[in-house]
Amino acid sequence: MGTDTWAFGVDGDEIYDPIGLQKFRERLLDGTYNRYWTIFGHALHCVSVELNKGIATGYQTPPCRSMTKLFNFSALESWHGMFERFHGGNKVFRSGFNESQRLSLYEEYTWEMTWFRCLHLCFVQRSTEEKKGSMSRLQPDEKPEWLKLMDKVGFGWLFANVIQQRSSPWKDERYRRGKLVTVDATLFFPRHVA
Repeated sequence: MGTDTWAFGVDGDEIYDPIGLQKFRERLLDGTYNRYWTIFGHALHCVSVELNKGIATGYQTPPCRSMTKLFNFSALESWHGMFERFHGGNKVFRSGFNESQRLSLYEEYTWEMTWFRCLHLCFVQRSTEEKKGSMSRLQPDEKPEWLKLMDKVGFGWLFANVIQQRSSPWKDERYRRGKLVTVDATLFFPRHVA
């Protein structure tokens, strides 16, 4: 905290435009965004990705929310009690900074024109073990108390079939807004597109 550091949190279901990130990183390092505490990029909350066609389909920001996590640690004195994945906790800002200094790039640039953009595979089946696509991947707060207890003692996995029958109202409310759109995803998977 309090150093010239940008912290970038990436979840396992997020795929970023690698060329765009390189260009965006240059802007971060040259100080273009130093007055902001956090920056939100574009996101496509995918229901499908077709590598052979180089396309992805999903719900876009806006109207959906962005879930990218990029923080300017030079804005902070401390961040105590920080929870998993940069959520929660008590932030103490340095003089001249506060929580409201947020930049939403998706409000200024279109999907095609932004460098900070992400395919969020929150509704895409990750493996054949997931029988119902993303339904088994509930947010931590969505898990019933009995399942949290089973997870603690190491037996939560036994109830995967039960959990896979539930959808995630949390994800639906935040990430299924507006119309489905299809975007060119070739830049995200340059080695996989014919």
